Amino acid sequence: MFVAGAVGSIFSIFVQAAFLPRLVRKKFHLFRIGVLRDDDPPSHDLSLSEIARVAPQVLWPQFAFLVAAGVLTFLFGGLGHGVQGIDSLVFLLRFLLIGPWAVNLATRRKYVGFRLQPFGIRYI
Repeated sequence: MFVAGAVGSIFSIFVQAAFLPRLVRKKFHLFRIGVLRDDDPPSHDLSLSEIARVAPQVLWPQFAFLVAAGVLTFLFGGLGHGVQGIDSLVFLLRFLLIGPWAVNLATRRKYVGFRLQPFGIRYI
């Protein structure tokens, strides 16, 4: 059961790489992310080489979080029914905290020849 869940989680991380171009095409509630290239106007398209450079920045925090959560679940799995609650918490934390943080990391990084730039309203 543990192995199947781990394989499913890792598979979902790599599937996200296929949907990474959607990150710059999607209009979020208050902002959108554009691609700024040297001496070009902002665009909303990523090339395959750019996807290959951005993907690790978005995926490694999620992978590290899932590995840490898996180790904790494995260590404390013998305590009883509390593991199901931990799995639900891991799911929520991954999508509500770790995912947005990973996108933030990707937008702050400077890549060779381009950068990701959020556009929109900023609330302080």
